[in-house]
Amino acid sequence: MLRWISDFTLTDRMQNEYIRKKVGIAPVVDKIRKSVIDGQAHTNSQMNKLLETMADWYKYADNRKKIVGFCAYVIRSFIAKLYAARYRLKSRAKEYKIASRDLSRPLRGSIRNDSLEYSDLLRMGLVDAIDGVQFSHMALIPSCDYTPLPKNWVPEHEWVLREYIKLQDPKFFFELRKFVKHQELGVPQDDMSKIVWNFKVCGVFGRDNHDNN
Repeated sequence: MLRWISDFTLTDRMQNEYIRKKVGIAPVVDKIRKSVIDGQAHTNSQMNKLLETMADWYKYADNRKKIVGFCAYVIRSFIAKLYAARYRLKSRAKEYKIASRDLSRPLRGSIRNDSLEYSDLLRMGLVDAIDGVQFSHMALIPSCDYTPLPKNWVPEHEWVLREYIKLQDPKFFFELRKFVKHQELGVPQDDMSKIVWNFKVCGVFGRDNHDNN
């Protein structure tokens, strides 16, 4: 069995490395790093992306803190239930005690008691830090952005509705169809083909005439 104690020495490290090469067992550090990165870090990262998107979506809302805070509480509680079922914990309170309020501390190693303290491993650079679930406190949620909007500013979804309403007018639809037909709108590939063709024909032809003259 590999020796891994809190007051390890250089001899212990050399012995662990010798056992790993002799028996083919991965070092304990690799196992700890894998257990920390797996699952918990990925789940927290995905939930943070969702919360950041929601916070940006409600950027100009007066109740931004309230909405984002409530959603963050629901998501964090759901993740806590998921972790509690996965690691066979009896309650979320016990889980929060181990993983902290934002679930940024590893649960697997702490439950099995087969590793050093996470803070010690993190300080020595043996493990990567786990990003906790954002907005665990109301003070961490950004406030509403009261920056004055441009005078003629219109939300993007309103522009889409206006364009859709215009298409319902037969006269506008006929004019748009006529414009597209006369302008012969094409894809960018067609424009590139015309440029290449003009260069080959006009450019080479003009150069030949210039040489003959």
